[in-house]
Amino acid sequence: MNRVLFGLLLLSLSASQAIAGAPFDYARDAVRSLAAVKDATSGTPNIATMEPTEGLRALMRACVLQRTAIEAEGRRLEPYAASTDKKIAESAGLIIQAYALIAANLTAAVANMESLLNNPNRVLSEPGTASRENYELEARSQQAWTLLIKATATIAFALYDEQRLGPDGKLQRLRITKTEREALKAELVKGYGRAVTRGSTKDSRQNMVPGEMLWGFVTNPKWLDADAK
Repeated sequence: MNRVLFGLLLLSLSASQAIAGAPFDYARDAVRSLAAVKDATSGTPNIATMEPTEGLRALMRACVLQRTAIEAEGRRLEPYAASTDKKIAESAGLIIQAYALIAANLTAAVANMESLLNNPNRVLSEPGTASRENYELEARSQQAWTLLIKATATIAFALYDEQRLGPDGKLQRLRITKTEREALKAELVKGYGRAVTRGSTKDSRQNMVPGEMLWGFVTNPKWLDADAK
């Protein structure tokens, strides 16, 4: 075999094994991805002072930018969805699924606004249809974000060490070291800001909840580090 091809093959295999056997790498990249989605969905244009048509167009542009960013984050996690580590693969797959739902919802929102721009009188002539579409859009949006929050919990499941149970036969240890755990905390603060350290509250914004959930998990002293004695 050509030496260059052989070298590339070895490099490909080692990269695949790194993804499959590195829970910290997955958790770190998942946190970065979730934080990027939070950033993408945090800002909406202030249309209060805009002319109605201009405001609608601004909202459409914002939705398209958000969708593009979310789709990119799905692609970031695709290698992990193909991991030989079943827990990592399942977790990444669920997050990608949630991203796809949010992106689809943004596509529907853009289509609704485009329809309104093309036929401004539709709200008056078909009030029932417009109201139903808005209700369905809001319901799908809530469903998508709920799925993302549930999917976030699977990152924690991917970090549990099921091979090293406690004396009572229960989970007690993570698959990341103390150093990796501290690095993960730093990633959460970097991606979500210091506000993430307060944990989830009833006033938490939807796009902050994944980070706040993970902060509560990685700072819980109940879980031992992989290298703890």
